[in-house]
Amino acid sequence: MIIDSHEHVMLPVETQIEKLNQAGVDKAILFPSAPHPERTIGLDGLKAEMAALYKVLAGENSKEANKQRLINNLIEQKDHIKKYPDRFLGFGAVPLGLSKEETKEWIFQYVIQSDFKGVGEFTPGSDEQIRQLQVIFEAVSDYENFPLWIHTFNPVTMSGIKLLMELCEQFPNVPVIFGHIGCTLW
Repeated sequence: MIIDSHEHVMLPVETQIEKLNQAGVDKAILFPSAPHPERTIGLDGLKAEMAALYKVLAGENSKEANKQRLINNLIEQKDHIKKYPDRFLGFGAVPLGLSKEETKEWIFQYVIQSDFKGVGEFTPGSDEQIRQLQVIFEAVSDYENFPLWIHTFNPVTMSGIKLLMELCEQFPNVPVIFGHIGCTLW
């Protein structure tokens, strides 16, 4: 079985299934998608979708706006997985900046109850956002074999990878997937 370990929701889902088939991929681990560049028409539409992504990565959205965006994205993702359970597994997104209790509650409500298999993708845009992952590590440390998927390519720096390694050492029971393996930073 060939598994793609990192795909985001693509619209329409049938196009995504077709692309999986063309690539000979049996199953994909699906993450929610903040932008949907595939549904845009023209350069202006693409710029607008990418501007929304850059705003998310920069942490410019309010806490409440970010939570609502994630809820909407998770519902969309869950619907895709429900429609094609033989083709997708999901990892659930969790907002940064919540308390430990809020994070545990979010994980239970939006990740565990959705039958997602892990937490992520986290795309920390700064060392401060990597430090905020400590709450996520704490919240999932009670679960056995419940991995975190963390984007470790740009905008993550070498300093950020070192901070992430410190969290891994502090929470050795939490499996961590270093997405993109740090790319050029290794």
